[in-house]
Amino acid sequence: MVSAIKVLFAAIIGALIGAVLSLVPFLNYICCLPTLLGGFTSAALVGVMAGNEKLQTTDGFVSGGLAGFLQALLVVMVLALVSIAFGGLYLGLGALVALGQRSIEPLLVLGGMGAFASIVMLLVTIFVAIIYFVLYSVVGGIGGTIAGALMFKKS
Repeated sequence: MVSAIKVLFAAIIGALIGAVLSLVPFLNYICCLPTLLGGFTSAALVGVMAGNEKLQTTDGFVSGGLAGFLQALLVVMVLALVSIAFGGLYLGLGALVALGQRSIEPLLVLGGMGAFASIVMLLVTIFVAIIYFVLYSVVGGIGGTIAGALMFKKS
């Protein structure tokens, strides 16, 4: 069993690689490929850092799954920022219209819509976050298992 610090370091690197690869348009359209590659990279790094230490395929699954979880965390943080900005957009639009009409009513109406939109987006983000955490962890774990099966020494 490899140390937790090595696994965490490899998982962070794998999550960053998966997140960067998911920004590439044609890779993003192939289902789960960036997350799979991030988990694979994470487990491969664990294998390299372990040296002569005996590793099992489950070590690859843990490392890849953690990389997928951390990648999902990055995605969820971006979604949360978008949902906050979406509510602020309505509020800013209301302020702009209120300024033009010299009345507070558009600000109240559009500000209320912004608050409602923020709440709806927050609920959607929470639902999607749960799915992302599970899906990315499993897919990253599969990538880590593949790397573990291919790269870890059988002794």
